Amino acid sequence: MPSNKLTLQRETILFYWNNGTCSPKEIHRLTARKLTQDNINMSYKTVGRRLHELGYKNSLPIGTPMLTAIQKEKRVEWAQNHLNDSWKKTLFTMKLPSSYSEIPLNIGKTSLFCFTQIMNAEFYVEILQNHIPEVRRMLGRRWRFQQDNDRKHTSRRAKEFLQENVPKFSSGHQTALILILLKIYGVLSSIT
Repeated sequence: MPSNKLTLQRETILFYWNNGTCSPKEIHRLTARKLTQDNINMSYKTVGRRLHELGYKNSLPIGTPMLTAIQKEKRVEWAQNHLNDSWKKTLFTMKLPSSYSEIPLNIGKTSLFCFTQIMNAEFYVEILQNHIPEVRRMLGRRWRFQQDNDRKHTSRRAKEFLQENVPKFSSGHQTALILILLKIYGVLSSIT
């Protein structure tokens, strides 16, 4: 291949690479279209070789399990410890997947809070400050607050606020088990 064609291939591939197209497949599609106009044919493998010459390393993300064996054991232990708890006065703060939309909630009407900004620790605490009085009116003095390990929930600011204003309850990675228990409860109660 004449060097001017090789140079044109490299420059074209480098152009797309530098403009954020990181997939060899996409670069091949774009460069093939452009270089065909100049009567230069290029295969997908050629794009891969040129990218390798330019420092591109082909890699896949490392697969990791969602939970380690220790985390699973802790969740089971926590669920067994709280299996007979009454969950009627527990407030959950989490996003529920659509598959859990059938969980029975017998609280009554609550205020709806919608927001468009990104949630950070300060905004999270502000929301709690505005809604804790309503929760106290609805659930009385003896209630629990359950949340997951999201960074804004475990931030120093949120922890300080919760420690001063909310009854203590073991929060954290156990939330998923509560969802499972509630789902099982919903299924069993619909059968009986």
